[in-house]
Amino acid sequence: MSDRCLKQVLDYWETLRAGRAAPMRSELDPRRIEDALEYTFILERAGPGTTRIRIAGMHLCDLMGMETRGMSPASLLEPADRGRFGALLDRLFAGREIIELDLVARAQGRMSLSARMILLPMRSDLGEMTRALGCLVTDGIIGAPPRRFAIARQRITRIVSGAPAPHAAPGFAEPAPRFTPTEGKTGPHLRLVYMREED
Repeated sequence: MSDRCLKQVLDYWETLRAGRAAPMRSELDPRRIEDALEYTFILERAGPGTTRIRIAGMHLCDLMGMETRGMSPASLLEPADRGRFGALLDRLFAGREIIELDLVARAQGRMSLSARMILLPMRSDLGEMTRALGCLVTDGIIGAPPRRFAIARQRITRIVSGAPAPHAAPGFAEPAPRFTPTEGKTGPHLRLVYMREED
């Protein structure tokens, strides 16, 4: 479940950004990540060092035992890891990195709960890097909320921006072969191609 949901969200984000550093928040269509929607959320950078959950799927509410909209995402973490998480959010909103976290929730008298989170930067309608698309999926029984996590492992991936990938031509078209001059042969290097239009 976690791999499938996280991959769906990441793949959709990559499609939206189309070679840019990050997509626009307004481009997001929830229907395109319907299977993962319960586990996704959107963060808003309200000011320096201040981030809140703007929209959250039901899974976050189940973990916390309450409505999470408007809360700091650091509330999902154990107090000891909140400073580290805040530093990761600073890197995220710089707009050049993807953050992936392996998390674990341990509490006396309750079973351990493992989770995976991915955080992907997005731009606001004004073009500012103040939004993020996230996905948090757990593996195990939630038990009595709230469940708060410690960071077991982090992975940071540099975002490479460039020209959007060209759209594939419909049908079974293949790319045209690259012309390579043949050594020792002379003659014209151009050829006329006649194309007939059909109704």
